[in-house]
Amino acid sequence: DSAVLPGSENAELLISFEDNSVSDETGNYNVVSSGARVVSGGAVGKKAGQTAGAGSGIVLSGTPGTMFGTEGWTGSFTIEFWLCPSVIDDGEVILSWNSSRNVAGYSVYQIINAGFSGNKVQWSFVNVFAGYTDNQGEVTLEGTKTLIPGEWSRHVLSFDESNGLLEYRVNDLIEDI
Repeated sequence: DSAVLPGSENAELLISFEDNSVSDETGNYNVVSSGARVVSGGAVGKKAGQTAGAGSGIVLSGTPGTMFGTEGWTGSFTIEFWLCPSVIDDGEVILSWNSSRNVAGYSVYQIINAGFSGNKVQWSFVNVFAGYTDNQGEVTLEGTKTLIPGEWSRHVLSFDESNGLLEYRVNDLIEDI
C-alpha cells in the first residue's frame, strides 16, 4: 500500500500481497487466475507472493485505458518489481505479455518476455518498438548481475518515448540500455 510503497498512488498496477490476497489494488487489472500464495517476508512490506514452477503464476487482464488493456501506442512506461528466486532455472518466465497489431493489413504478434538466462534476467521484445530500430522492433536486454537464490533484488525496466531509450536496472544500477 502507499504507506509501504512510496509513490504507489501513480501506479497503474500494484499487487502488494499485504492484505493476504492476490489482487490489483488500483482496480485497473483483473486477476484471471493465480497459482501464487501469500507468504511472510517481503522485500518492502511484510508479505510477498510465492510461485512454484510452470502454471503457478498470476494471469492478469487489463481494463480499457491501461497499458496492457488498450489498443494502440502506450507511450513511455515503467515496469518495476521485486524478485527473490528460490531457484534460478534457465527459461523460467518472470513476465510474459502477448498481443498483436496490424501492419500493412497483416496481423503480427507483439511479445514482451522477461525470464532467467544464465542466472540473470533477460528481456525480449518482438514487434514492440517498430520505428525505433532497424529490425522491426526486436530488442533484447540482458542483466549483468548474477542473481543469487534467496536474495531480494529490485528490477526496473523503463521506456522513454521522447528519445526511444529503453533501460533495464537492477537495484538502481544500469544493467543494459
